[in-house]
Amino acid sequence: MSTFLDLLLKAWPPIVTFILGAIGGLRWPRFWRRVRQKSDVQYYIEQDPQIIYANTPDWVSFPQFVARRREAVPPAPAEKATEMPQWAAQLDGYAAHNMDLLVTITAWEDRDIVVSALRVAAKKRNLPDGFVLVRPVGGASMEFKRMEVTLSTWATSVLSKVPGGKIVQPFAFQLDRGESAQFHLIVEANGDESDVEAYEWTATLDLIVGDKHRQVRIDNDGKPFVLVNRGKRPELWWIENSWREPPV
Repeated sequence: MSTFLDLLLKAWPPIVTFILGAIGGLRWPRFWRRVRQKSDVQYYIEQDPQIIYANTPDWVSFPQFVARRREAVPPAPAEKATEMPQWAAQLDGYAAHNMDLLVTITAWEDRDIVVSALRVAAKKRNLPDGFVLVRPVGGASMEFKRMEVTLSTWATSVLSKVPGGKIVQPFAFQLDRGESAQFHLIVEANGDESDVEAYEWTATLDLIVGDKHRQVRIDNDGKPFVLVNRGKRPELWWIENSWREPPV
């Protein structure tokens, strides 16, 4: 018995050294991300124009579709047009004609990221009767760096533009460890597909993290975004505190 204890005591220091070395060699941040089922990249998709366009003039309109009779449509929100999406969501409405998102991507402190592509998939969706509601705004157009997406069920267009409208290629960019980047995503339904009343769409960001391909899905909390096509439902404009047909 004493011989066995002697051998154990002699072997113990190398065993401890081995275990500590193995533990120290583990990539703990990545290990715990996998245990907690976290993505290899941090990202956030902002949908609220009140945040996206905070502290800017009331120069951007946000048309919204609502499946209600004209007499059942409540008054428009009292402040800026940026309130229209949240107002319409309370009426089970959808964005119409165009919509804005702000995408933020952040690399973990132990990982570099290459953002290599943005892919958008769209399919048509049926739409009940109702109205596209517009709170008109005035002022100049607003220019900023953005990705412009024109939806199509057969060939969606994705263009990267800088202020002034110049197209820049490629979309790809790199994030160093701990670095963040934002891009403005403007999605449009231009009315070219006459048989499409509305679109369901999602986007995918293709990334390279370390030496592996990763994907980030851009969607509406696990569901597709819905965008109503142009010219498919009559419009009403909020003019002089009432809903009226748009001026000719």
